[in-house]
Amino acid sequence: MSLRHDVKNLNNPEADNFHVQLLRLMMKADPSNRARLERAFPNTAKMLRLWQESPTGNEELPDIPYD
Repeated sequence: MSLRHDVKNLNNPEADNFHVQLLRLMMKADPSNRARLERAFPNTAKMLRLWQESPTGNEELPDIPYD
């Protein structure tokens, strides 16, 4: 598995590994807590940011290693 795979599975209710759950948590967190999560998991935060900034969300994302 990779962060690229995990971010593409955010909408899959059966995907529940640690990084999928972490990505979902980052999306729901208030700014203060999100900043804390980003400091602790910078690669995961970067992947989420790239995914959210892509026009379709389905563009080819880089394969960023887990934190």
